[in-house]
Amino acid sequence: MIDLTSKGQDRRSLLQLLDGTLSLNVSNGAWHGLDMNNILQSGNIKKDTENNLQTPFHHFSLHSVIEKGVSRHINTELLSDSVRVISSGFTNLETQELSEELLIYNARNPDSRPVPLKIKGSVHNPSITLDYAQLTDGLETPQEKQKALEDTFREQWNWLMPKRK
Repeated sequence: MIDLTSKGQDRRSLLQLLDGTLSLNVSNGAWHGLDMNNILQSGNIKKDTENNLQTPFHHFSLHSVIEKGVSRHINTELLSDSVRVISSGFTNLETQELSEELLIYNARNPDSRPVPLKIKGSVHNPSITLDYAQLTDGLETPQEKQKALEDTFREQWNWLMPKRK
């Protein structure tokens, strides 16, 4: 469902005054530009030079409220064979700036810890960082925090590394 309103003489003014809602519920689609299955199997990130990379997914859902050109969403979900991604954040449609908090789960191992990431900055060149505060939330000692970090990296390393035969 898309319900948008705006007024303006040019692209900029239309985006500054854009209001409404956007709800998507997509089944059996593909995220173009990134092959997540290849990344998880080989550990290599390939650049999309021919626009043929994709991550097939079973389900994608998003509900966004847009006010004055800023789109905000919570609990957006993408589910594929290899990953489950939950995200919340916002995108300023006029300035093309974003701020996202993601939890990336290994869909093949539901008991593994999610990797919390923060994505901020320009849509065209965002900064991606590990969300250390969320990863160590509730832990008190430096030793507990270090162990949580080590355990999460170990799990993710095992997830990313291809199985040796």
